[in-house]
Amino acid sequence: KHETNMPDTVFLNLLKTDKNQAFRHLMKEYQNRVLHIAFPFTGNSADAEDITQEVFIKIFNNIEKFRGMSKLSTWIYRITVNTCKNFTMRTKKTVPLNCNIPAALNISEDNGIRDVLHEAISRLPFNFKSVIILKDIEGKTRNEISEILKCRPGTVDSRLFRARNLLKKKLKLVFRPEEIYAMQ
Repeated sequence: KHETNMPDTVFLNLLKTDKNQAFRHLMKEYQNRVLHIAFPFTGNSADAEDITQEVFIKIFNNIEKFRGMSKLSTWIYRITVNTCKNFTMRTKKTVPLNCNIPAALNISEDNGIRDVLHEAISRLPFNFKSVIILKDIEGKTRNEISEILKCRPGTVDSRLFRARNLLKKKLKLVFRPEEIYAMQ
């Protein structure tokens, strides 16, 4: 998990005195994290970098609206996910998912399941894909995901359950049941 070195209260005070310095701090602390979240939604570095730039333009233009009602990281992740959603709707293309699948899924590099899983995740509806990426790839908790997506924790659980079931169904078309069982 990535946490900023500067507490949100210190950041808010810096924002009041020097917006440019506060923004430089945000870029330093969150640029790689935003890029890491954007990449699974786009499937390529160029689009992920474009989304990252777009996210920071939105943050710069709206930074005064951050009031500290949630953690700064949550606010930034929400902007990132919403920007990714807009990208997905704007491009209407299914992208290959070329990100690391967590070790918890027990997927080896050489068994072919990884590529199929990437493809299956990339084809999920956005609401399902976003919870899979935030939970299984980013390692966020259900409460963090709930804040980022502005939905109840039960909704996160439901979307995650449904997304994983869809993935299992898609994987059953390609692999034998015992291979899928080994992934759980």
